[in-house]
Amino acid sequence: MHWADTAIILSVRKYGENSAILRVLTKSHGVWGGVVRGSHSKATRGVIQPGNIINASWQARLPEQLGSFKAELLEAGAALIMQEAARLAALTSACAIVEAALPERHPYEKLYTLFHGFLDTLKGSDDWPEEYVRLELALLAESGFGLDLSRCAATGATEELIYVSPRSGRAVSRKAGEPYKEKLLRLPEFLLPPPPAGGRAGVGESRYRKPDRYGSHALIPRARELRKESSPAEHHLWYYLRGHRLEGYSFRRQHPLSSHYIADFVCPDKKLVIELDGGQHAEQMEYDARRTEFLEQEGYQVLRFWNNDVFGNIGGVLEKIVEALQSPSPCRGEGRGGGNTTTSSSQASPSLTLPPTGRGNGAEEILAGLRLTGYFLEHWLLEPHRRKLPAARARLIETVKTKETAL
Repeated sequence: MHWADTAIILSVRKYGENSAILRVLTKSHGVWGGVVRGSHSKATRGVIQPGNIINASWQARLPEQLGSFKAELLEAGAALIMQEAARLAALTSACAIVEAALPERHPYEKLYTLFHGFLDTLKGSDDWPEEYVRLELALLAESGFGLDLSRCAATGATEELIYVSPRSGRAVSRKAGEPYKEKLLRLPEFLLPPPPAGGRAGVGESRYRKPDRYGSHALIPRARELRKESSPAEHHLWYYLRGHRLEGYSFRRQHPLSSHYIADFVCPDKKLVIELDGGQHAEQMEYDARRTEFLEQEGYQVLRFWNNDVFGNIGGVLEKIVEALQSPSPCRGEGRGGGNTTTSSSQASPSLTLPPTGRGNGAEEILAGLRLTGYFLEHWLLEPHRRKLPAARARLIETVKTKETAL
């Protein structure tokens, strides 16, 4: 029996002197185990690391046998976040949770896609704590233990949902839950569903939306698709921008800025947008001009580069980006091409540097989300099978508590 599939490595355990047992989450075959021969060699040692995405080839004489793996690296995971303890703890915890919770050899294509998206967010975005909590929610849903956070279990109301019942896994409003608040779990705001499309937000429904800097809910799925379909030029520039590599600044790629546009790259702290243009953009100059004008009105500084500049003069491109990042106030450039830029004439916006209490919705909100999903993972999903939450998850919570500024 033989199959080949893309896979995310969940764990690596030593087996004998020169081999290891690899457990992976594959797109079409679910969680699968197998032996990797020569796992301690220089060529293989860096490939079989938890969090790496590989092209896995599994082979055995009979389906019920353990079988053996051959792995080819597609994307590195841990190597890119090795210097950031919080992100590394999240990666370790996610791999351990998925391995502990899912049965073997059952396909979970949706969960694989979500896990792949989480790894992408973990390596290049500051939204990763929220995405981690959503990944655990998706794991519960795919296992048949989904939570209903859309309306109050007692009254049916959709306003002021701040609790979750540990008994039913359903949301509870402030009014209905007040007498029992000591027994209820807290529901963080970022897990609340958005109001209906086109509908008028009622009292209390405005809290369903994230701040504008997180982008439009409607464009988030499209942005995730664009990250997977990145052009070679975008991949090349992203190598230099990701993981705070460029002068310590944080960038996001294919990030929604409104209900209209998705930017190629954004530095939220400096409100700097970087756009890469190929040959097709020469035919849509008018559209690009409208797009730039809109972003400038929103307070963003816009830089545009041709794809051939990224490949042929990456040093000059990075130099222009650093100049824009360090400039005290945006100034209008000289147009397109050759590293020239188009920038905003508005004043620089206040920095979005995170306060000591945490980032985004705050460390307290993230911890509330972790406690919420942790309760149902432990008592609904793992405990019936006499399993416990992995120690890696406890380390993640401690990291969030003690290093809030890392979030």
